[in-house]
Amino acid sequence: MKYPENLRIIVDVTKPPYCADNTGKEDCTEILRRVYNDIIEADVALVRETYDKLKNAPENENTYIGFQSRHMADGTLNVSYSEDLPPARVMYFPKGTYLVSDTIVYQTRKSRKFHMGRFFFELNRNIHFEGECMEETVIKLQDHAKGFEYGQIRPIINFHLRTESLVTHCANNAMLNTFKDITIDCGQGNPGAVGLKYYANNTGRVSNVTIRSSDPDRDGFAGILLAGNSIGSFTDIRISGYDYGVLVLEGARDLFENMVLEDQKIQGVLIKTAVAVFKDIKSKNTVPTIMFDDNETSVVSLINVEGTVRNGNNNCVYTREEKGDRTSRPVMKIRDQNNQKHSLNLPMESTPSFAYGDLSEWVCVDDFGARGDGVTDSTEGIQRALESGARVVYFNEGRYLITDEIYIPSTVCLIDFCYCDMAAGEKLVKGTGMGAFVIAEDSPETLFMQHAFTWERFCGMFRFVRHSARRDIVLRDNHIQAGSVYFNTVPGSRVFIDDVACTTGDFSHWYLYRRPGQEPVFASNIPFEFHGQKVWARNINPERADLEMLNDGGEVVILGAYVEGPGTVLKTINGGKSEIINFNASLAVIRDPSMPVIVNDHSDVSVVSGQITTADYPVVIREIWEDGVKDILLEQLPDNRCVHGYIGELVKWQEDV
Repeated sequence: MKYPENLRIIVDVTKPPYCADNTGKEDCTEILRRVYNDIIEADVALVRETYDKLKNAPENENTYIGFQSRHMADGTLNVSYSEDLPPARVMYFPKGTYLVSDTIVYQTRKSRKFHMGRFFFELNRNIHFEGECMEETVIKLQDHAKGFEYGQIRPIINFHLRTESLVTHCANNAMLNTFKDITIDCGQGNPGAVGLKYYANNTGRVSNVTIRSSDPDRDGFAGILLAGNSIGSFTDIRISGYDYGVLVLEGARDLFENMVLEDQKIQGVLIKTAVAVFKDIKSKNTVPTIMFDDNETSVVSLINVEGTVRNGNNNCVYTREEKGDRTSRPVMKIRDQNNQKHSLNLPMESTPSFAYGDLSEWVCVDDFGARGDGVTDSTEGIQRALESGARVVYFNEGRYLITDEIYIPSTVCLIDFCYCDMAAGEKLVKGTGMGAFVIAEDSPETLFMQHAFTWERFCGMFRFVRHSARRDIVLRDNHIQAGSVYFNTVPGSRVFIDDVACTTGDFSHWYLYRRPGQEPVFASNIPFEFHGQKVWARNINPERADLEMLNDGGEVVILGAYVEGPGTVLKTINGGKSEIINFNASLAVIRDPSMPVIVNDHSDVSVVSGQITTADYPVVIREIWEDGVKDILLEQLPDNRCVHGYIGELVKWQEDV
């Protein structure tokens, strides 16, 4: 992948001031650490700046700088995030071999946010490694490197500051961390090597990556290590060699799709505890493809997984193959106890990929008058860029102020926000029924919108996307921190939601940010609202809404959902069809204890491999029919608050009646 020369987020590690060697002859360790460190320290500086600003403000709980930057009721300071985001940076590796002798990780010990009165949690967010070409971009550990011997488990690439431990204390701000289009090679004589120790919150992706051992005995400890409640999407991965292909610890919540495992010596995947989906996994091993820890509880869905799976007794596992599907415990049903189905078994479509062409097809919104300074009204400049006839429109670093709806013509096929931030003007903030970006023209070509990373000034009554035409859309790798994401007014399109989060939803009783002299800003929308659409959602993360997702008469398949906050995960109405495969509901703030996790209102709904991590939510499933309301309660779940399976179908209710 190549990018335009004027895209300022790209940090080419081979160019000044870094000048990393890509011939495989010189050790690049310290140079790559410096690149990494410089990016992290920009965020650290802004958190410290926000902390100093808040510290010098009046000491009362009404002093707010941001959503989680405020004086607490007990007088302590809370600066979970900086007031503003630092400019995004992508560590870009042109083709070549980058020789390293130790772990590539940032070095600053100041990488902490000030949380509930003390410096806590690493500031490891918006971290991006990207290669020009996976096959020809290699980060290689030198042979017999010190610290990678037997018993010295140590990663080559690390998304945590701590290197020496299998377990990493979790952070909660590691959003949208990515690792793409690179090969990691652990070299020879490094049996303690871990190719990639990855971590992300809410959103994150590892894609088009090979992790291999070039040791004659295929030595290496693990290709990928996940720890500390990580959330991310792993797509198009090949792991060759190592004791373990993937080692999953500490409750990771991840999606693995299109992965090849070969030449592992102990297990392809070892799961200690996880809420995860494994789909289209090919194994060329003689050892088990997946093995579970008998002493822990995992909630896992296995779809088209080759090879042997060894499941313990404590796990909630759903399996789907060509010959059928099954759950690890009986499926719960409110009606029609003779129904033998385990799920709706709706069709699963893969997320489409954009076919990148020549860079001559790209235009930047800055060239049409937009400015990422957070002050200039960029609405018209962005609109002109979209109407220029270009197939690809991209943003640059910074924050773009948008004051009205922006319409996307049928000529545009890709909008790449390049991890920029945005701010909403007053009209959007108060604009119920508005979308910052509006799909307003029918088209047979799929529209792709990706890599938005918006913060607290992009919030209000509007949604990120208003879909008002018949056109398929892919929303991929977007983190909308303080606003709702999607709704449609015209039915009949295919919608792909792939690694998308918003963390405020319709938390309308709690203002999202407040600054001196400003009125509180509210968000009061359903984060994901589908009317008559066909939807495939992967690694979707809505939070803090009374209703997180609505399916009104459409067909929705969810592969992996993580949900926080006070409300219903999914409501299906008007004969819709909804299938959830794997979810974790961490419902820590309950406004109404009678609020159900899942609502089936005269529709078809199935749920497999779900976990509810609080006892404060007594109603798990609610069915609404003409003859009344029936519930499945938390106390009825067989074990560990796990939903092994549920199905309720409209046709079955009609037959019963």
